[in-house]
Amino acid sequence: MAVFSSVGLAAAFLTVLCWFPAFDRGELPLTRFSARFADTLGRWPRWRPPAAAWRWPPCCWR
Repeated sequence: MAVFSSVGLAAAFLTVLCWFPAFDRGELPLTRFSARFADTLGRWPRWRPPAAAWRWPPCCWR
């Protein structure tokens, strides 16, 4: 069973690697629907973590 799982995960990963460049063709055209959808995103609350809570330890800084 583990062999089938690992083969499936590897195949899914390779599928994404092969198809992503074909789907990533640059910017999409602006339509009325996309403009309305983008306007609604500003109305939904978003969780923003405190700045100090998500810092890496000093040993990991570049």
